[in-house]
Amino acid sequence: MTDFSVRVYIINMEISEDRRKHMISEMKKYDFISFEIVTGVDGNCITDEYKDMINKHRNTVYSETKTELKKGQIGCFLSHVKVYKQFISSGSHYAIVFEDDVCLKSTFNEFINVITKLRHFDKHFDYLKLEPNI
Repeated sequence: MTDFSVRVYIINMEISEDRRKHMISEMKKYDFISFEIVTGVDGNCITDEYKDMINKHRNTVYSETKTELKKGQIGCFLSHVKVYKQFISSGSHYAIVFEDDVCLKSTFNEFINVITKLRHFDKHFDYLKLEPNI
C-alpha cells in the first residue's frame, strides 16, 4: 500500500460553535493529522413521517427490536452515514470519526501511531470501534 493516510472527521452540530472551536483547537495540536468538521444532521428537522418510516423499516429488519428510535438518534445515525460517504470519496485509507464531545487523552498520539502501523498487518479490518474516550 502506498501513500497511507488517516483522516479525522468530527461531527458537529452547526449551533454548537463552542464545541467546534474546542475540537479545532484540539486537532491543531496534532499537525500531522488531516481533519474535517462535518455538520451533523439535526434530528429536530426530521419529519414525523420520515421517523415513522425509519422505525417501520427497522422493526421489519430487526424484528426483536421493539423500541422506536427518537429523532435525535436518527439524526445521529444520518450524521455518521454522511461522514462515511465523505470518507469513501476521499481516497484516505482509514477514518477516525469523532463526535464533538470526545475527550482526547494524552495518549491520543500513541493511538495514532498504532493506527498508522496497521498497514503492515496481513489481516485487514473494516471497522474498529473504540469507546468511550481516547
